[in-house]
Amino acid sequence: MLRLRVREPRPWIPAFAGMTVMQRSPPRRNDGYARVSQSGFTARSRAVAVSTCACERGYITDMTATQGLASASRSVLVVEDEENLREALSYNLQRGGYTVLTASDGETGVEMARQDSPDLVILDLMLPGLDGMDACRIIRRQSEVPILMLTAKTEETDKVAGLEIGADDYVSKPFSMPELMARVGALLRRAGTAGASTSAGRLKSGDLEVDVSRHIATLAGQTIELTPREFDLLALFLRNRGRALSRDEILDSLWGRDYVGDNRTVDVHVRWLRKKIEAAPGDPKRIVTVRGLGYRFEA
Repeated sequence: MLRLRVREPRPWIPAFAGMTVMQRSPPRRNDGYARVSQSGFTARSRAVAVSTCACERGYITDMTATQGLASASRSVLVVEDEENLREALSYNLQRGGYTVLTASDGETGVEMARQDSPDLVILDLMLPGLDGMDACRIIRRQSEVPILMLTAKTEETDKVAGLEIGADDYVSKPFSMPELMARVGALLRRAGTAGASTSAGRLKSGDLEVDVSRHIATLAGQTIELTPREFDLLALFLRNRGRALSRDEILDSLWGRDYVGDNRTVDVHVRWLRKKIEAAPGDPKRIVTVRGLGYRFEA
């Protein structure tokens, strides 16, 4: 039988199904507010217990909304040092049909990402030892795996910094589990089509050329090392030379209409692409900014 022993009143409001709780970020270590007796528990009953604790702490608003959302062939690596949240995430992802790997620190997370090649990484920003930013940077150098950052920081600069070093999306704590599951699903769907081009052939502008069928980009005859997303972005610009593209158009074309993040990720990828194809990235001549709208590729 599941028993929760409350030691003192909680200083936050419990979350109910369908309700998102706005509150201060919960303590990162076990603070004694609620403990779950583990004696005689099966692994599944312990997962239910920690999910219940996480629900009361405002992480999860609907534990039943995550069932049947994924294929068991997809694996997710959760790198989170807070045990209750880590096990709650693992439990709900498993209920959604995912295979789940877990790590409690950055070093272990980086090693598991390298050895186990997960389909997606959920990475906490504040980790002991190697923090989430450094772990994200290392994982991104090794792989194009989608990375979803978890952060208790609400400042825009922290979120933008995460995107700039390679994260694909972020969720701020406290969060609702349906939102996180939706973001996981969207990232995996986009990853499944990454690198796919909508038409074959060669695209050219001056000394910049893209061979879509061979997935090769060259500048002045020299091959440019591009990520799949950067390659697709460059091909999109070349197909629409001289036409202004809004950030939403770019998101719909490359990330899909089900993308639930904001359009700042477009700015981040454009910045990366400019560094690789512009003579002076700070004064771009190819990919120019259209104020209040998006970008235009100058033929």
